[in-house]
Amino acid sequence: MIVNINRKYDSTIVWITHNLEQAISIGHFTWVLIDGKLIETGDSDLLKSPTHALVKQFVQGDHR
Repeated sequence: MIVNINRKYDSTIVWITHNLEQAISIGHFTWVLIDGKLIETGDSDLLKSPTHALVKQFVQGDHR
């Protein structure tokens, strides 16, 4: 439904999720926030190979 709304109205949608697969498949651009701080931004594919160490830990499931 969200994807259809985005296409039909050519609108910007802010989607907040912890589901990485969903973020990669639906999102075009990603902001990664950890503890309320913006850590890394870019094309949603950044979640497949992040450059920042904290984002790498998050993506690999290390949420210490």
